[in-house]
Amino acid sequence: MKNLNNSSFLLKQVAAFIALFTSLLSTQAQDLLNDQVSLAPGYSDMVFYSFSEGLTGTAEQAAWDLAFDVTPMGTGIRINGGLGAELFFYGTGEDWDTADTTDWAQSETLRNESSSWDMGAFNQGGDGMFDLGWGVYDLVTHVVSGDKVYLYYAPDGGVKKVQIQSLDLEIYSFKFADLDGENLVEMTIDKADYVGRNMVYLNLVTTEVLDLEPLNWDVMFFRYMENVGGGMFYSVVGGLVNRGVGVQELSELLDPTVDGTYDLEAFSDLTNEIGSDWKSYTPGVGYSLVADRAYFVKNAGGSVWRLVFTAYEGSTTGVIGFDYALAYDASVAVETSTILHEFALYPNPVRSNQNFTVTSNASVQAVRVMDSAGRLIWSAGFDFGVQSLIVPGTGLRGGVHIVEIQTDLGIQRVPLIVD
Repeated sequence: MKNLNNSSFLLKQVAAFIALFTSLLSTQAQDLLNDQVSLAPGYSDMVFYSFSEGLTGTAEQAAWDLAFDVTPMGTGIRINGGLGAELFFYGTGEDWDTADTTDWAQSETLRNESSSWDMGAFNQGGDGMFDLGWGVYDLVTHVVSGDKVYLYYAPDGGVKKVQIQSLDLEIYSFKFADLDGENLVEMTIDKADYVGRNMVYLNLVTTEVLDLEPLNWDVMFFRYMENVGGGMFYSVVGGLVNRGVGVQELSELLDPTVDGTYDLEAFSDLTNEIGSDWKSYTPGVGYSLVADRAYFVKNAGGSVWRLVFTAYEGSTTGVIGFDYALAYDASVAVETSTILHEFALYPNPVRSNQNFTVTSNASVQAVRVMDSAGRLIWSAGFDFGVQSLIVPGTGLRGGVHIVEIQTDLGIQRVPLIVD
């Protein structure tokens, strides 16, 4: 390996650590394992699962109304659509005091996109660049400012008016109240309080901010709204994958527990690639599983797991059963002679929260930054390759991190030291 900006001393210091995060593609397979999770009767719980650790967390789904993206570059704000919550655009900030539904012509329902954590119900209507739906990003101040009033219809029938006012220096500011202005609450959420999480959750009745996610998970099983075709949306039970997790679906397999191989170039980054369609419902018969399908799940650390669903008991127990096996272990070490291209991270070491630059002599297609436990901190992909980019240091804390660089020549993982 040739690092363009650092001495061999630094490389020797972290050589043992690199061995934990670099590997060649292998066909290694381990014994098939079986496990199950339960969403509880009536699907009342959300369940977080890691294929390397097993069950890592559960939370009551009815405990929250809104979810705020607290990743370093995140701006998504979601609603609890799986339980029947709905969101509507009402007007601008000038309409806050006069919001009334008596003669209101209800606007189009705003929904979370199940294929991306970035696109919550509050993000609908934006252009995906500077207009983020609920607010507009200022290139000079780097502040997202909001001037829209929304109506949130809770699953229990209650209605709140909500305005997301800003996202400034990683701090969300917002307010909500009853339609008549009573029970006004003005709040902030600071992303720095939730490093390593995707979302934090808010209960609009109790005003509690809820830290429900475990630090490590690959799939979250719960109820969410899905477009089942033709513009029809239904509440479904399925699995959405974490940021940094890729999925590849293979069907028409004679034995999905052993047949089929994955392609490293064919992993999807769609959040709902596993989704809910691994089962189907027949009236009068009940649920049945898609018997010829396997999913390959690549976690944030680069390991790949085979997943085959084996049981679904419905709302009586909320049990979901599955077989899984390690198909590729990214913790296996490789010789430095296998490195595919020259690269540089500078500065390296960096200070906490300090930006750094990635350069490569090959075309960079994606970059991921992970902590020492393999948890994703930041990621970006590019439709066209770049050879230099600045990576924001938000979320970097003291210790060794891994920067994964994907180029047209392959994938490498590079240590980053944070003082």
